[in-house]
Amino acid sequence: MLCSGESTQIKVGKLNLVDLAGSERSKTSGVSGKQLDEMKKINKSLSCLGNVIFALTDSKGRSHIPYRDSKLTRLLEDSLGGNCKTTMMAMISPCQDAFSESLSTILFAKRAKTIKNQAKVNEDLDNKTLIRKYEMELKKLRSELNDKVTLNGKNELFVQLEDQKNQAENEKKSALAALDEAGKKLLQIREEKKSLEKKIEMMNSQMIAGGHKIEDTLIFKTALQNQHNLLVKEFDKKIHELSKEKQQEEEDKQQVMRYKQLLLKQRDIMIALTTKLNERDDTIEQLHEEVDAYDKINR
Repeated sequence: MLCSGESTQIKVGKLNLVDLAGSERSKTSGVSGKQLDEMKKINKSLSCLGNVIFALTDSKGRSHIPYRDSKLTRLLEDSLGGNCKTTMMAMISPCQDAFSESLSTILFAKRAKTIKNQAKVNEDLDNKTLIRKYEMELKKLRSELNDKVTLNGKNELFVQLEDQKNQAENEKKSALAALDEAGKKLLQIREEKKSLEKKIEMMNSQMIAGGHKIEDTLIFKTALQNQHNLLVKEFDKKIHELSKEKQQEEEDKQQVMRYKQLLLKQRDIMIALTTKLNERDDTIEQLHEEVDAYDKINR
């Protein structure tokens, strides 16, 4: 069937109606002469048809199917092992004398029923339609190629992420160094506090004011309390700063892990896209060669 307008597609349909004569035995029918010769040819054709059906349904999977053994099997080649829809009607006789022929017909039909065809539409595309189809495919591939160029721009984002990762690692190193320095200062403050307490204890044991120990005087107690409060405040301040720096370090560490996971995902995406685009490039080159070949043919 030719579609209206421009020549785009040609769809071909074929219908075969075959009336198979039944097999007969010369002893049963009692025919002779020309009818006997005709009966022999009919039985031979049916025998060839049975061989074809047996080959198609063989579990071993034969590579050669004897379609050319008779005109009947050549005519039914598409209906038996092709892409046609096939309907077969088997007729049997209720007579007791035809029991063997009826049984043979039923077995024949059962074997033929196991043949599975895959029917599909036969389409023949002309050269103009093929070229138009390839042009559309080329247009689609060019669009994907442009998308590939756009993806190359995304490499800048990848570079930026790498820079951010390096910056985060540097900040992490700086935070660790600052934390070590703060720890050293804290140890130094503790040592100084212990040394000061020892000096105060020695002074208390050696000095007496007005018949009383100096630590019992109000001025000394006040000064000692003020110094103690000052040291406590400074110590608490250092502890708070260290806790804050440690928390910041943990946040920086989590940020670095997120950047790392994001970079790994970006790398996998880039590898997959590069592979797909390489395959598309090969397809584009192949299509170019096919279009050039069609252009040469049309010239």
